Amino acid sequence: LNYTFGNYGDTKFMNVSAIGGGFYSYNINKKVSGSVLIIGVYSPFTQFYDGRWWQSSTLIVPYSTWDYKITKTFKFNVSFSGVYELNKNMLNYQVLTGGKIMF
Repeated sequence: LNYTFGNYGDTKFMNVSAIGGGFYSYNINKKVSGSVLIIGVYSPFTQFYDGRWWQSSTLIVPYSTWDYKITKTFKFNVSFSGVYELNKNMLNYQVLTGGKIMF
């Protein structure tokens, strides 16, 4: 459960939300491994002090990462994350690549 208050520009606001989710990591074989994280955010309202209300829906935040082991100390990584507004549309997403060095 989360309660947030602050300023959005010059306007004050407050928000109540609940967050829950799950995480799972896996190994496909000796070279490929990964993990999945899915979070749901339910925010019934945000109130702006000037009287405006914004009603949001439930947001789903998926995250998945895949590692490919190239050497004992280096892995190539691809990850995907985004924000989906339930029963509406994808708000944003990103695909990242990079390397991991293990010491």
